[in-house]
Amino acid sequence: QLVASGEFRADLYFRLNVVEITLPPLRHRQQDIAELAQFFIEQFAKRYGVEQPRLAYDAMRQMQQYDWPGNIRELENVLERAVMLCKQSIIEFDDLLLRPFSQNDNSEKVLPEIEKMTMDQVEKYLLESALNRSSGNVSRAARQLGLTRMAMRYRMEKYKL
Repeated sequence: QLVASGEFRADLYFRLNVVEITLPPLRHRQQDIAELAQFFIEQFAKRYGVEQPRLAYDAMRQMQQYDWPGNIRELENVLERAVMLCKQSIIEFDDLLLRPFSQNDNSEKVLPEIEKMTMDQVEKYLLESALNRSSGNVSRAARQLGLTRMAMRYRMEKYKL
């Protein structure tokens, strides 16, 4: 298209276009995520001179369900950040810091519902969502919400969760 519009030189295009490779986006290749993740973790552990962390099963499962709108570059950046910030020898789901909404989410449909809720209803909704995302792990849900475990427990009792 750029050649046709005159924005890219045709002779340069034909010089560069020796072999054309078509690669589907990462969201269509979930089976490749484990191998790519292992490769990136090894590379970043060597680069930063840290012990190579392992990827927790839950983190891998969540990565395979994530939509990866930024494709392999996003996967690479997520794992680089996780290797640098990982406090243990295992990368947990929380260490990945994945964006909460993918492109397929209908986040615009959620906002009008929240606008009609009271503050207590919104707080309860956020607590339930965090608990669902963390498979009931209270400590992990509290970290997602920026709360202490005690504050999370208090709110769970308040809303009978």
